[in-house]
Amino acid sequence: MSRLAASPYPRLILCAIGDSQTDALGFSYCRPDQKWPSVLAGMLAAQYGLPIKARNFGISGQTTAQLLSRCDIMQRWEVPDLAAIHVGVNDVAIEATPGVSASATGGTISSSGGYAGVVFVATDNIGQRWLLGPVAVQVPSGSTGSIAIASVTTDLPTAVNGVVQIDIYTTQQLYATAAAALAVSTQSYLFCATPAITSAVMAAYTITALPSGTTKCPSVSMQSNLQALIKALKYGVAGIQAGIGLGTDALTGVWVAGQSNLPANAPPTTRILVMDDTSATGGMAALANTQQHATIAGNYSGANAAQQTVWERRTPQAGEAGWGRVAVTGTAPFAGCCSRILVVSANYLNWASGSNGDNIDVATGYAFTFGTSSDSASAGTYFSAYSYQSVRAAQAAAVSAENAADTSCLFVDLFAFQSALIAAGETTQGSNAWHWAPNNQHHNAYGHDIVARACLSAMVASRPAWLTALAAL
Repeated sequence: MSRLAASPYPRLILCAIGDSQTDALGFSYCRPDQKWPSVLAGMLAAQYGLPIKARNFGISGQTTAQLLSRCDIMQRWEVPDLAAIHVGVNDVAIEATPGVSASATGGTISSSGGYAGVVFVATDNIGQRWLLGPVAVQVPSGSTGSIAIASVTTDLPTAVNGVVQIDIYTTQQLYATAAAALAVSTQSYLFCATPAITSAVMAAYTITALPSGTTKCPSVSMQSNLQALIKALKYGVAGIQAGIGLGTDALTGVWVAGQSNLPANAPPTTRILVMDDTSATGGMAALANTQQHATIAGNYSGANAAQQTVWERRTPQAGEAGWGRVAVTGTAPFAGCCSRILVVSANYLNWASGSNGDNIDVATGYAFTFGTSSDSASAGTYFSAYSYQSVRAAQAAAVSAENAADTSCLFVDLFAFQSALIAAGETTQGSNAWHWAPNNQHHNAYGHDIVARACLSAMVASRPAWLTALAAL
């Protein structure tokens, strides 16, 4: 007998986590039941007879790193039968990185000159952050060439609720054209974090050499965070709160930087994400006559990049002495954990003004004629100011990596789905139909309906077995 038939209150659980595009109380003036998680649950019930309940864990303004720190909330009461992750756009403007001095040296500027992409992020006195740019700047030829910041900040406001800091990002290498520099601007490096400045005093800040070895910002860690979010669901990772009888070395959150940071005081079989596994052994073997998973041995110490893994609690000892590695990228989902995970891409910005919005027919690669559903003769363009194109690429790459050995993840290309709606004539380029306010990225009720439709369409096309399996539970 299926679980649904046996239960007096038959319910499947859909858990969604994300930023303001998911937040039930966030932008768009929609009721919670009009947000896409609830709409998707309603579609699954109406079209497939699945009695499914949506739980919405969106919080406006959050980055992938912030979601990762609280992702265990999705399985705190019960393991979701279907999970959805919709996050990423805030990483571009907000993700914190270590600063370097304005007088930083190191690296070189190409002797032949070229173009660099420059992005400014202003932080005001109430903690809001404002993305300014990006802009492409031509660098003089010669190894001592420089970029005078003042020359590229004509749009920098003299005050944004009282600016307290300007973070300056620039691409590390130079490119032959301005367009090429802007196309990779999300792979930029933090040049400096200044005190309060305005365009009037920016001339004091000049890039005389592009710094080398500094932290990439903002999207390099985004894929890693998304993969960690997926692993947390696939392998039942749960956080430990400090100060609740677990000792002074108790862990707060669901992850640690390295395996040596795994705490001594944690409940048996607890599983934690290790973001950079350098273990040469895989830790302690599973204890006999327990339900613990087998240790995945192997030397990760020579890896060139951070290796995400999952470790499981063995005995009351810290680090490798008391834990064992049980999952790596490619490990099949554990029994009793979530094995159906949607990752929803950034959306299509169909601005009413026609400026700075997306304008591309994904099927043809050409731009839409403004106000119609027909293609123009020119190549389409993406909205570069928030660098959504790179956000989508990171989202898709995370899903691809986590599907190395199974089909537990599904990338929902919302951007392409919305582009297809314009091509099909459901709306037109520049209609602003799915935005809650003119030229605002957030969705209205119609937009949330589109997100739900995109999720369902992706499942029907690529994961029909999920729907069959859900019906059999």
